[in-house]
Amino acid sequence: MFKILLFTSSIIVFLSLFFVTYEDFWNVCAYNSDCQSYPCDLGESRNCTLNRCICVYNI
Repeated sequence: MFKILLFTSSIIVFLSLFFVTYEDFWNVCAYNSDCQSYPCDLGESRNCTLNRCICVYNI
Protein backbone atom coordinates (compact mmCIF):
# COMPACT_ATOMS: atom_id res chain seq x y z
CA MET A 1 0.00 0.00 0.00
CA PHE A 2 2.83 2.38 0.88
CA LYS A 3 4.54 1.74 -2.47
CA ILE A 4 1.36 2.58 -4.38
CA LEU A 5 0.94 5.80 -2.41
CA LEU A 6 4.58 6.74 -2.95
CA PHE A 7 4.34 6.00 -6.68
CA THR A 8 1.15 8.04 -7.06
CA SER A 9 2.66 10.95 -5.15
CA SER A 10 5.79 10.91 -7.30
CA ILE A 11 3.69 11.04 -10.48
CA ILE A 12 1.71 14.00 -9.14
CA VAL A 13 4.91 15.85 -8.19
CA PHE A 14 6.49 15.12 -11.58
CA LEU A 15 3.47 16.36 -13.51
CA SER A 16 3.24 19.48 -11.36
CA LEU A 17 6.90 20.32 -11.97
CA PHE A 18 6.51 19.59 -15.68
CA PHE A 19 3.59 21.99 -16.09
CA VAL A 20 5.22 24.74 -14.02
CA THR A 21 8.52 24.44 -15.91
CA TYR A 22 6.99 24.51 -19.38
CA GLU A 23 4.32 27.09 -18.67
CA ASP A 24 6.20 29.79 -20.58
CA PHE A 25 6.15 27.68 -23.76
CA TRP A 26 2.34 27.85 -23.80
CA ASN A 27 2.48 31.60 -24.36
CA VAL A 28 2.87 31.34 -28.12
CA CYS A 29 2.52 34.61 -30.00
CA ALA A 30 2.93 36.12 -33.44
CA TYR A 31 2.66 39.81 -32.53
CA ASN A 32 3.13 41.93 -29.40
CA SER A 33 -0.65 42.33 -29.22
CA ASP A 34 -0.97 38.56 -28.57
CA CYS A 35 0.78 39.01 -25.20
CA GLN A 36 -1.79 41.25 -23.49
CA SER A 37 -2.71 38.66 -20.84
CA TYR A 38 0.90 37.65 -20.12
CA PRO A 39 1.80 38.82 -16.58
CA CYS A 40 4.69 41.27 -16.20
CA ASP A 41 6.04 43.26 -13.27
CA LEU A 42 5.53 46.98 -12.89
CA GLY A 43 7.85 48.87 -15.23
CA GLU A 44 8.04 46.04 -17.76
CA SER A 45 6.36 45.69 -21.12
CA ARG A 46 5.27 42.57 -22.99
CA ASN A 47 7.06 41.67 -26.20
CA CYS A 48 6.71 38.79 -28.61
CA THR A 49 10.19 37.39 -29.24
CA LEU A 50 10.84 34.14 -31.10
CA ASN A 51 7.11 33.33 -30.93
CA ARG A 52 7.07 33.58 -27.13
CA CYS A 53 5.81 36.30 -24.82
CA ILE A 54 8.51 37.81 -22.64
CA CYS A 55 8.73 40.77 -20.28
CA VAL A 56 11.35 43.44 -20.94
CA TYR A 57 12.33 46.42 -18.81
CA ASN A 58 11.30 49.85 -20.06
CA ILE A 59 14.39 52.04 -20.32
